[in-house]
Amino acid sequence: MLLGANLDAERLALDGGASLRARRSTASARLGLLLTPSEPTTLSLLGVVTCDITRGPRQSDHCQDLTPEGRFGARQRVGAIELRTNLGRSARVPTLGELYGISALVRGSSGLVPERALAWDFGARWETELGPGSAYLDAFGFARAVSQLIAYRRSSLGAVSPYNVGRARVLGAELEAGASYARHLRSALALTVLDPRDTTPSRSLTNHLVPYQSRLVASWFGEALVEPGSRVVRRAGLDARLNYRGSRLADPAGLIVLPASTELDLGATLLLGQALSVRGAVDDLFDAHHFDFIGYPVPGRRFSGSLEAWW
Repeated sequence: MLLGANLDAERLALDGGASLRARRSTASARLGLLLTPSEPTTLSLLGVVTCDITRGPRQSDHCQDLTPEGRFGARQRVGAIELRTNLGRSARVPTLGELYGISALVRGSSGLVPERALAWDFGARWETELGPGSAYLDAFGFARAVSQLIAYRRSSLGAVSPYNVGRARVLGAELEAGASYARHLRSALALTVLDPRDTTPSRSLTNHLVPYQSRLVASWFGEALVEPGSRVVRRAGLDARLNYRGSRLADPAGLIVLPASTELDLGATLLLGQALSVRGAVDDLFDAHHFDFIGYPVPGRRFSGSLEAWW
């Protein structure tokens, strides 16, 4: 059995044509149970009650959403494979940034209401030792039904603002695989396929996809390390990361499309002596054009370096 409690505080200050001050205090209590009916089977149960109090314009000074949340999980090991499943109910109140905005381009909406969701996932994990190396594979599918989902849309002025989607259904699958060889090579691949749909009965638009949600996201990472045995250079490494994000819609009607993007990052690290590390990196090697979470262009090729010492 696990008992726990949290208390968090958040403040937001905006200075412009008019000053705004907002505060958020969050208190939560949780109860967790872990059961093992048999050696290969594990059951878990987690219950949470959260009180969010927001002090700001057009907000009531009491618990905004005192809704119990919970999750039930089960794990079953079959040989080298572990099966996992979870069923849960959750609630999320809008953040202060979503209520009041954070800049002239990312505006807030004080009329947002908390979102509630019922989610289920099922998957399997496999891992094994391969001589001096190891490998693993995770495969999961999930489904999520949400009421009042908080999503973003672009306005006619080029700014983005959040809004509540009446009802939404999100289906998806995740795959992660990795392998390593001794202390010299390691690689990992992650892939997420998503189908986020607006299922509000009263909606009048032909497009069903929720804005700013990529239907395919993938990432690959690889690193090679050598240890020369020198007293000066203890370890040298080269690494690469390849990120892909599929196209996204920027408005509920589906008229504005943000294109897919691919980014390749390269880096090199030297561990010198007993307490010195030097790293250099180039991000977005091919200077690709891509956009941030809300659809605005981000800088292309970037160079960085760091020097770290400890004692």
